[in-house]
Amino acid sequence: MRTDTIFYQLFQTFPSLLMELLGEDTETIANYQFTSVEVKEKAFRFDGVFLPQADDKNIWFVEVQFQKVNEFYGQLFSEIFLFLQQYRPVQDWGVLVLFPDRQMEPDLGKQYRELRGRVRAIYLNELEAGTSAVLGLVKLIVTPEVEVVTAAQALVEMGKGVSGLLEFVETILIYKLKTLSREEIERMFTLGDLQQTRVYQEARQEGEQRGKILALRETLQRQITRKFGRVPDSISTKLEQLPLDRLGEVAEAIIDVSSLEELEHLLG
Repeated sequence: MRTDTIFYQLFQTFPSLLMELLGEDTETIANYQFTSVEVKEKAFRFDGVFLPQADDKNIWFVEVQFQKVNEFYGQLFSEIFLFLQQYRPVQDWGVLVLFPDRQMEPDLGKQYRELRGRVRAIYLNELEAGTSAVLGLVKLIVTPEVEVVTAAQALVEMGKGVSGLLEFVETILIYKLKTLSREEIERMFTLGDLQQTRVYQEARQEGEQRGKILALRETLQRQITRKFGRVPDSISTKLEQLPLDRLGEVAEAIIDVSSLEELEHLLG
């Protein structure tokens, strides 16, 4: 999953995050609608746009930039001015740019220095989350891998009762730790929390199916032993490889099988 996609989902789920990052009253977010806007001329698309419902509130363009691109500000301002020309809003505007650290921010350039006052750059590695679980999610994205498990555990504990937080913690962990096993993710949650996550639901479904497969395979092995006196290694290996639906078909058909050779053929 791309980082900007995670942030889009974060702003969509927790729109007050904008005001927290800007250091403003979170209740004012009620005056905004979050969306993704396409500028048609060259198919530019902003990572996110907060459109105010009142004329005295700023439009906020939100961009997430995790790679250093020297032309970033030039491209961004070009998109913004195309947006202003096409949509002709009456409100003033500002830009919120999220960088992982200061080193990723390119030079603004002399030709854009008059626009510096409209830009709010946030360096996520310097962000102080405090007691905000939502800001904690943002901070988790840039937390070093060696610290992210501990940070995630603390965030889950702090954010109890925040709807959607567990799913975002899980998503961020999977994004950051692509080799993380399901067991490692499970150990990060209490049982009550874990039961609410997608990982737990998938694990439970997988476990139920695995249990059915093992039970049906053992039943087939007993049937084969009773009928033919033994289970050849070749047949046992094939049984190990069959999915649940094929094991069911074999269990129904074995009544009519008259030899191990015929059973070998049935198993394929």
